[in-house]
Order: sequence, then structure tokens, then C-alpha cells
Amino acid sequence: MIFRRIGELAARFRWYVLGAWVVVAVVLNVAVPQLSEVIKRDTMSFVPADSEVMQGYRIMSEKFNGSNAGGDAIVVMENAHGISQADRAYYPKLVARIRADKARVVGVEDYVEHPEFRSFADSKDGRAIYLPIVLRANVGTPQAGTDSIWLRDLTAQDKPADLTVRLTGDTPIISDFQDSVQTSTARTTLITGLLVILILLAIYRSPVTPVIPLTVIGLSIMVVRPVVAFLGLHGVPVAAFTETFILAIVFGAGTDYCIFLISRFREQMAAGDGRVAAIATSTHRVGEAIASSAVTVMVGGLAMLPAHISLFATTGPSIAIAVLITLVAGLTLTPALIAMGGDRFFWPQKVRAQKVSRFWTSAAALVTRRPGRVALYGLVPLVALAALYPTMRLTYDERAPQPKSEDSMQGLAALEQHYPQGEILPNYVMVSSAHDLRNPRDLAALDGATKALAKLDGVTSVRSFTQPQGTRLAQASIPYQAGVVAGGLDQARSAVQAGGAGARKLDTGAQQLSGGAAQVAAGARQAQAATSQIDAGLTQEDAGLQSLAAGATSAQRGAADLATGARDLAAGLGVARDGVAQAVDGMSRVLLYFQGDPQCALPQSPCQQAQQGLTAIRDAERDQLLPGLDRAIAGARGIAAGDTSLAGGAAAMHDGIVQVQDGIHRLQAGTRQFGAKLGDLSSGAAQVSGGAQQLGGGASQLAGGTTALTAGLGQAADFLNRVNREATAAGIDTFYVPGDRLDDPQLALARHYYLSADGTTARVMVFGRDDPFGVSAMDHVAQQRDATRTAFRGTSLAAARVAVTGFAAQNDAIRTYFTADFRFVAIAVLLGVLIVLVALLRSLVAPLYLLASVVLSYAAAMGLTTLIWQDLLGKGALDWTVPIFAFIMLVSVGADYNIFLMSRVREEVQRDPGNGIGRAVRRTGAIITSAGVIFAGTFAALLSSPLSNIAQTGTAITLGLLLDTFLVRSFVVPAIAMLLGRWNWWPSGYALKTWRRPSTTRLRTVGSGGSE
Repeated sequence: MIFRRIGELAARFRWYVLGAWVVVAVVLNVAVPQLSEVIKRDTMSFVPADSEVMQGYRIMSEKFNGSNAGGDAIVVMENAHGISQADRAYYPKLVARIRADKARVVGVEDYVEHPEFRSFADSKDGRAIYLPIVLRANVGTPQAGTDSIWLRDLTAQDKPADLTVRLTGDTPIISDFQDSVQTSTARTTLITGLLVILILLAIYRSPVTPVIPLTVIGLSIMVVRPVVAFLGLHGVPVAAFTETFILAIVFGAGTDYCIFLISRFREQMAAGDGRVAAIATSTHRVGEAIASSAVTVMVGGLAMLPAHISLFATTGPSIAIAVLITLVAGLTLTPALIAMGGDRFFWPQKVRAQKVSRFWTSAAALVTRRPGRVALYGLVPLVALAALYPTMRLTYDERAPQPKSEDSMQGLAALEQHYPQGEILPNYVMVSSAHDLRNPRDLAALDGATKALAKLDGVTSVRSFTQPQGTRLAQASIPYQAGVVAGGLDQARSAVQAGGAGARKLDTGAQQLSGGAAQVAAGARQAQAATSQIDAGLTQEDAGLQSLAAGATSAQRGAADLATGARDLAAGLGVARDGVAQAVDGMSRVLLYFQGDPQCALPQSPCQQAQQGLTAIRDAERDQLLPGLDRAIAGARGIAAGDTSLAGGAAAMHDGIVQVQDGIHRLQAGTRQFGAKLGDLSSGAAQVSGGAQQLGGGASQLAGGTTALTAGLGQAADFLNRVNREATAAGIDTFYVPGDRLDDPQLALARHYYLSADGTTARVMVFGRDDPFGVSAMDHVAQQRDATRTAFRGTSLAAARVAVTGFAAQNDAIRTYFTADFRFVAIAVLLGVLIVLVALLRSLVAPLYLLASVVLSYAAAMGLTTLIWQDLLGKGALDWTVPIFAFIMLVSVGADYNIFLMSRVREEVQRDPGNGIGRAVRRTGAIITSAGVIFAGTFAALLSSPLSNIAQTGTAITLGLLLDTFLVRSFVVPAIAMLLGRWNWWPSGYALKTWRRPSTTRLRTVGSGGSE
């Protein structure tokens, strides 16, 4: 009864209802920003932010471009005649202008600042250059759209006449896509409005009747758009497709709701009800059906809310909101408008009982008489078309939907023409670790992953820190390092050979030194013996001199013996003098020997001390002892000759003897000291001799060792040289760079582009031969991820985080999430529709085959769409967004018509169990067909979109609605209902008891074209 009450209140307060809708629409449109502007503010990533591919983008942005990076663009410069000098001069000017705007630009990868990029930027055919730019604004935002315009204006300044400049990349592609969507939306809205007006005029044959649905649709759109925009500003995100789909939904659903209510109103007025009563009854009878149908669409939309793909998660809730508002408008505004005009809205027609068309009368008769044959003939084409569904191929190429005339699309085409596929848009393998990777172990592990990636099918080259330009740095491989070491060993071998000759010379000199030291020791021993003899002689001389002194004293008493004694004394003194003179000469020769010995030059050495003692002895003998002996001899001889001065001579003799005796004492002390030092000299010389002998032996061994070392170094050098040759030939080139060589200028590109500033993140660029937007490139993403992780096993990077990102990786993630989302959405929608059908029909059997019918209708529509777009039009594949949007709309809207038909069947069966189904087909056939045609028309307007994915979606939904309207709902479902009979309503009891076969007489009467 709630719907009857709604109808009564709407009719009674019709002007307030209309005024309320107008006021709400105006206020919302003034207070809330336009939906198109809110859509541009949306910054949601296409796949979840926590997905691997988006995490990879985030890491790359933070570690290599700075955390402010939000988008990217690629400037493509193309000259059909080849890049000229003028083009080369234009390039640095453009780079400078772009770099100057720090507020927009994060960085530019140009070969002005980084000459190493030139080999990449220049095409092999010499006709193109590309310039990557990192922008601050997030992709898809209004600022990003402004940046695209700014860049295009900037590239046009001072451009050489022969140079064509295009702008592509994420930011320009999405900006162009949004512009295309807005253009498509405006065009679709206009075409949809015209189609609805034409269809309504054809149905009602009245210029006034269309005012009701058009007013309802217009006010619904004026409310839906700002409500969706408001929710978009407060946590319910919206996307590019949102506006297009909600417009189609509002047009289609709004028109359907109005048609159902208007048709039932005419029927009730023809039956004699007053205006308010007819409105109340119409709302009561139709309200439940249209509310249930609206719920099915809302279930479909809300089922997309948990989807991982933002396109679905943002569009689905907006569809649900649009249907809810349109339902409220249909239940309130439509009765109010009908109440305002009444039968005047049908001018120039009059409200009277509608004649049932011959077509639907014949259709109803056919269904009731031959339900099995009708069901079979209806299912055959549906199954045949559905059989084409598995042949459908999906494309995730974001270039495919957009017009080829777009600047960003032409930029991509230029890149494809002048650069190998995958060269510009590689996959990035991001490797993140908690520690600094700039050490030999981690770099060797990265090199292992690089080599593993290079071996994968479809990979043409891999660039990383270990091979920054796609080929290995020769200086950074172990074979190369082995060759370097081998060269060093060769040099060492030559040096050791030269050292061996020196060792042999050292051996000879040591032997000579040992011999000389032995001679010194022998001479020192002989000198020591001589000094002992001298000491003994001096002792004897001292005793003799003492006696002589005593004799000289007694000479005065024995003058008679003086002459004899003097002669004897002179002779003895002469002998002593000769011995002393010989000792002095011997000492002098010894001193000459010491002077030639280098050991005596060392301070405080035993040799020097012995030399000093010997010198003192010699000087005492020479300067004191010999002169004293000479005077003593002279005096003795004078006495012997009879000198008259005997007393003076005796005195002189006595004095000389005393002097001699003193000299002998000093000589004796020096001789003893000298003897002791000669002993030290002899011992030291013996040690020198022994050490020299050992030195000679060691030098001899060293000479032999150097020969062996020379041979060993030669063998090592030969081995390492062989390792270098054989390892290089075999491809064994393990990466190795000593830690102190990481700052080498040759590694400048590697450090800048493949390692983050803090060293914790590395990126590896994987280039493939496949189209980066194609399915085959997507299939390689998992292989690249697995190959990297496998290469890291057992290495220092076993715990490192690996993320693959890039266009192919993003499309692969979309495919994975799309599969999961479609499965979830399909289950949720089917369960939701089933529950609504069960609740409405109070049956379990009918909802099951009704649900199966909409699924079959969907499969047939997708099969037919595949045949048209994929095969006949030669597109090769359908856009991946088509299946899920078509499923939501076809299942939900198809369930709408099922609900409207079966609710009328239930109503008619309650009054006439036998003829209820035929009567329901006759009464609803034209209405459902009209509604289906209108709904199909609204989506047919999408065919005019410049975006092929929207056009393909419009094709699928349009074809599905037409198949559902003219085949499934008109023949197949009624035929199955006739076959099942009372079991349609199981376990509901009333129909089981009252069901009977239809009356053929009654069918013939109805079939004659009469009115009911």
C-alpha cells in the first residue's frame, strides 16, 4: 500500500512536488561544482595504491624523481628528412625552457646535462628524438591538463619548420582521454535526447505526452549530477566514465519508469477510474515493479564498489545513486505531472481502452499454443550467438579507445615508427633493500638478476647498474679483473727475475765479506799474541831497568866496572831499542790494516776501540820509549868511551833510565789494553765472518727462490690470462667492482640512473620485442618477477623487495584485478537479482530461469558484439572494460523487464490462471518493447563516441537490450512460463491449486484483435 499512498500524495500536492524538484535542482547546481570539474580532480590510481605495480611507481618516484613527481610526458621530435642542425639547436633551447619552470617540472632526462642519454634519445634512423619529462601534477588532475597545454605551447615556440613535435606519455594521454570523454558526453547527451523524443513521439503519437518523461529526466539529471559531484568531493570518488553512464542510465531508466506509469494510468482511466484513483492504482500496480527493477540496477552498481579497478569502484556507486534519484523522481514527479495535465497530456489522442495490436495478440496466441517450439526457436539463435562469446579477445591497450587524431596518439605512433617496440616504454624491476646496495656482493647479485632477465623469452636487452647501456662494462667483470691481475703478475715476474740476479751478486759479496772478516780475526789473534810477547818483554825490561837503575847508583861506587858495564848497557839498550823499533813498525802495519777496514769507521765498535789502543801504544813507543833508549845508549857509550863527565853522564843515565822505566810502565798498560781489544776484535770479526757466511747461504737460497717465484708468477699469469680468454668466450662474466672504484667516472650513468641517491634502491630496465601495450608483453611480467626473485635466492639480496612496474606491468595488474572484480561483481549481481526476483514473485523456480535468461541474453549480446567489432570491423579485440559494464547493465535492466513482465503475469494469473500468461504478454508486449527500444536508444547514442571502448560498450548493451526486448522477454520467457505452468510459482500455493490450461476459445477471441 505504500506505493498507492505515494501516488495519492504526489497527485494531491502536485505543484509542491514539482516546485520542490525545481528548487532542489537549482540550489544544487548553484552550490556544488560541476561534475566534469570534480571528475578532473580525481587522483585515484587505476589499480589499488598498494598493488605491486603502483608501489613500484611510488618507489621509483620517491627514489629517482623526488617525492613530488606525479606524472610524466614525452616530447617526440620528428623530421621526415632527418634531424637537422636547426633541430639540434632547437633541442637545448626547449630543454632550458622546460627546466626553467620548477613549479611544474621535476626533471628532464636530456642529453644536454646527461650526454650518455643521447644514444637512447636519438632514433636509429636519425629522424626522431624523444625527451622524457617528469611533472609534479598528478595524472588526470586539472593541473595535469593545464601542464599538457603548457607543454604543447612551449614546444611550438621557435620550432623549425620541418620539425614535427608531439606530446605523449601518461599525463597528455589521460588529459586527451578526459577531453574526449567530455566531448563524447556532450554529443551523447544531445543524441540521446533526440532519440528519446523521436521514440516517444512514435509511441504516443502526441507532441504533449513526451513532456512528462523529458521533464522527469531533465530534473533527475539536474539533481543527479550535483549529488554525484558532492559525494565525489566527500569521499565517494568519481571517474571519467561516470558522467557518460549516469546520463545513459537516467535517460533509459527515467523513460522506462514514466512509460510504465503512463501506460497503466491510461489503462486505469479507460477502465473508468478517476484521475487521482487512476494515479494511485497505477503507482500501486507499477510501483513495486519499477522499485524492484531499480533495486536490481542499484545492486549491480553497488556490487562494483569493492572492485579493485578504480574505474568500476567509482562508476558503480554513481550508477546506483543515479537510479535511486531517478526512481524517486519516477514515483513522485511522474504522478504529479500526470495529475497536472490528466488526459490533456495525450492530445490529440483520447483516453480510451487501448486496442491490443495484432502482432502481440498473435504472439500471445503462439506462445500459449506452441510454448515448446517457441522456446526452442528462441533459444537456438541465442545459444548460437552465445557460442561466439568464448572467441572474444580483450585488449588492455590504452591507445586503442582514443581517436588516432589525438596529439598524444600520434606521439605514440611516432615512437613506434622510429624506435623498436618496447624501447621507449620498458618494464622497470625495482629492487629495494634495507641496506646500501653499493658493495661488491649486492652488485654481483644485481648482475645475476640482470643476466637472468636477459635470458627470458621476448627480452631484447636489459639495462641496469651492471650494464647501463645494455652491454656489460668490460672493466667490471671478473675475467677482466683476472686479465688485469695477470698483467700485474707478468710485471712482477720481470721484476723478480731482475731481483734474482741481485741476489746472486749479494751471495758473492757475502762470501767475500766472510773471507775478509776471517782474515781480520786471524790478524787480530796474531796481534794479540804479539802484544803478549811485548808485554812480557816490557816486564823483563822493567826489571832490567830497575837493576840498571840500581847499578847506576852503584856505578858511582864501582867506577872500575863502569866502562865495562856501560858497554854492556849500551849493547843491551841497543837490543831493546831494536825490539821496540820492530814493535813500532809492526804496530804501524797493523794500524794501516785497520784503516782499510770499514768496520773501524763505526763509532764505539770493537775495531775502532782496538785501533785507538794500538795507536796509543805505538805513539808511546815511538815518542817516549825510543828517544829514552837512544839517550841511554848515547850516555852508556859515552861512559864506555871514557867521558870525563862521568858524574854528569851517570846522572844523565840515571834520569834516562827513570824516564825509560816510566815509559815502559805506560807502554805495558797500553799493551795490555790493546791485547784485550784485539781479543774483542777477533771475536767480532769471527761473528762477522759467520754472519757473512749465513748471509751468503741465505742469498744463495734467495737466488734459488726467486727462480722458483719467477716460474710460479709466470704460471699464475698464464692461468689468469687463460681464465680471461675462456671465461669471456663462454660468457662467464660475473660482475665485480671493488668498493673503492664505485666513484669511477665510467660508472656515472649507472650511479645516476640505476641506483638511488641513498643506495638502497636499484632499478633494472627490461626492454622487450613485444608491443608494451599488448597481451604478450603482459604475459612476460610474471616471468620477469619470478626470474629476479630466483636470481636473488642464496645471495645477499634474498630478502630484498622486488616490484615490476611499467605499462605492461600495469596492464597485467589491470587484467588480474579485472578478472577478480568481474567474478565478484557477477556473483554479487546475480545473487542480488535473484533475491529481488524471489522476494517479488514469491517463488524459487521462476527466478532461476529468469536469471538464466538474462545471462544467456548477455552472452548472446557479447557474442554478437565480438562478431561485429573483433571480426567484421577488424579491430582484433574488444576493450577490457566492455564485458563488465555490459554485464551490469544487461543483467540489471534485463531483470527489470523480467520483473515488469512477471509481476503482470502474477497479477493476471491470480484473476485468470489459465489465460493469465497470454493476457500479460498482450498487455505488456508493446510497453516493454517501447521501454526496451528507448533504453537501447540511449545506449545506442554511445556509438557516436570518438572513444572506441564507449562505442563498443554501447554496441553490446544496445544489442543485448534489443535481443532481450524482442526475443527473450517477448517469446522465450513466456514460453518457458507456459511449459512450467503451476511450477512457476513453487512453493507458493495459490497457483498450484488454481492452474489450468488456457481456453482455446478465449484465445481465438482475443486473437481476432478485439479489445479487452
